[in-house]
Amino acid sequence: MKKHFLIALVLLCSVFVVPSFAQDLTYVEHISEFNSEIVINEDASIDIVEEIHYHFPMERRGIYWTYPVDYSVQGFKRATSFKMNDIYYYPAHDSTLQESHFEKVGSTAGWIEYRIGQEDVYLTGEYVYVIDYTIKDVGVSYFDEHDEVYLNIIGPGWEVPILQSTATITTPVEDTNRVCYTGPESFTATDCTMSSTEDGMVITTDKMLDSYSAFTLALAFPVGTIENHTGDVWLQLLIANLGVLIPIPVIILLVKKAKKYKNKKITIIPHYDAPEDLDPMLAGYVFKKKYDPKHLTALIIWMAVKGYISVEREGSVSYLIKEVDKIENESKYITKLFESMFSKKKRVSVSKMPVSFSNKIISTVSLVNNKTRSEGYIEKERVDKKGMFTTLGWILGMSAFFVLLPFLMVYAAAGTGWGLVISGVAMAVVGSKIDIRGVEGNKLYYQLLGLKMYINTAEKHRIEFHNDPEKFRGVFETLLPYAIIFGLEKKWAKEFEDLYKDTPPSWYRGDVSNFTPYMISNSIHGLSSGIKAANTKAYGSSSGYRSSGWSSGGSGFSGGSSGGGGGGSGGGSW
Repeated sequence: MKKHFLIALVLLCSVFVVPSFAQDLTYVEHISEFNSEIVINEDASIDIVEEIHYHFPMERRGIYWTYPVDYSVQGFKRATSFKMNDIYYYPAHDSTLQESHFEKVGSTAGWIEYRIGQEDVYLTGEYVYVIDYTIKDVGVSYFDEHDEVYLNIIGPGWEVPILQSTATITTPVEDTNRVCYTGPESFTATDCTMSSTEDGMVITTDKMLDSYSAFTLALAFPVGTIENHTGDVWLQLLIANLGVLIPIPVIILLVKKAKKYKNKKITIIPHYDAPEDLDPMLAGYVFKKKYDPKHLTALIIWMAVKGYISVEREGSVSYLIKEVDKIENESKYITKLFESMFSKKKRVSVSKMPVSFSNKIISTVSLVNNKTRSEGYIEKERVDKKGMFTTLGWILGMSAFFVLLPFLMVYAAAGTGWGLVISGVAMAVVGSKIDIRGVEGNKLYYQLLGLKMYINTAEKHRIEFHNDPEKFRGVFETLLPYAIIFGLEKKWAKEFEDLYKDTPPSWYRGDVSNFTPYMISNSIHGLSSGIKAANTKAYGSSSGYRSSGWSSGGSGFSGGSSGGGGGGSGGGSW
């Protein structure tokens, strides 16, 4: 009874608190309420039900919801247990109109992402999203004096403000100490109130949470309250990072078989045209066998040349302007990037890209990565073999050199020790030489080398520019994104400096009196740095992985800060 009274009191108070915030946010996307029911179990599992009241001032399909499932432990990956139990949503005015349309769109850089809603159904007004899931061995730490749960109720990953948050916590026994935090990561503000109930407590925020702010709690319990799974967690850590060690005879056999992953050399022939039906993001990934931020810049210039966007310069500031309502007949990641780029405005500064765009970069790279495999450019088997050979080779070589060799030398068995060291190094070297491109990827690679050769020797074609300048204006603009991929954009721009004396490209706006292709080149470098800076705004570390209360070994009672605990969802609309 006491518990229900306190919850009712909290909700009553929120009636008077929320409107003061809502007055300024009526036409702004926000979460009006974020209510959580959290049950901490003795077996180190935690059951969580989030009730998110999301306000759509304009038409949106729904929300995307992200959650960290892999954590960083001193730079190593630790997988955790996560189970999604249920997802549904309904309009705030009628809870009987429940829908359950969602899909798991992937797991990237330690995060899973669910997209909730329908592609062809748009929503406005306030909708309630209920997400029920269970986690285990997350945010749980064991100390000599106490067991501790250090958990994010809300992670610092929501791109919209949250007016009010309430969490009901059910615990196995009464806690011996407690603290809560609010604000961005590294902040230690305690704008929250904690009240005891018969089964645990109710925690509420005292102020609105700004975008990318967290709501964190730390609870101490008597030693032995929560089952100690430290041994199991370390075993998971070992399995997640080391894989399976293969005996020496198997290693030697695999080194011999690695020859089958060697691609055929093809004569490089200059190509004057860009690869057909291949955007520069995908082409750059295949060319370098990995993602580079310059590939994203090349894609944006490609979008401009296609007429989807335009580039504008005002002094030293670059802007991107939306020229079409939507992009059709292009890869899914291109259309999604375009939508996120202009999610708020039709004209955006490169140095201040929308957070929705930053959040889409990681998932975009994942989609490009998947497409290279589905199209046969990159072979998964080769990627797996390269990773296995390189990782196991260095593990074997280093452990043999620093551990086994000194031990074996005592017993006059240094030859065996050196044999293991050399085998490990040889395996790592062989692994690093494996070309992860498939047959189609190899053909495309040599085609791109031919295009690079043409771009790199453009000075030989200068006389042609003067004979047909309009034709070669088109050549310059079409191949400019690919010059960026090859790192030849400055040289490419210099060779065409005479072509733009009268008018700049149709997709470029700015000071035309002093316009030159070299100015475009400088703008491109501005785009690269701006996009790279925008990418770092995404929630979490640069790698995407977060630390957790367990892995950091730190306590929430000694300098803990918002975002420092394990767990905590994030997201936004789509």
